[in-house]
Amino acid sequence: MVVALLLACKSGGNSSGSNEVLRDTIFLPSDPIHDTIYLMDIKKSDSLKRVNDALAHRLLATELTLNQARYYVKITIKNPSQTKFLKGWLRRVLDL
Repeated sequence: MVVALLLACKSGGNSSGSNEVLRDTIFLPSDPIHDTIYLMDIKKSDSLKRVNDALAHRLLATELTLNQARYYVKITIKNPSQTKFLKGWLRRVLDL
């Protein structure tokens, strides 16, 4: 029984008795130039993302600083007696 199974596996399960060889693996040539270029594109994309994130962070910080300064200016416009504190408030905002 075991011999019959081995013979069936060797012939590829084909009971017609042909000696046809079935390939289960094929060779695909690789092109190392494309791999290298692809990796370079990933690195470039990654560095651009870091630069973009850094610029977005700086833009957000600048926007928050300007909004806080506008808030203090509005206070002094509504109540001119608070003008004496404006210079200190703005100095504190710029130190953040």
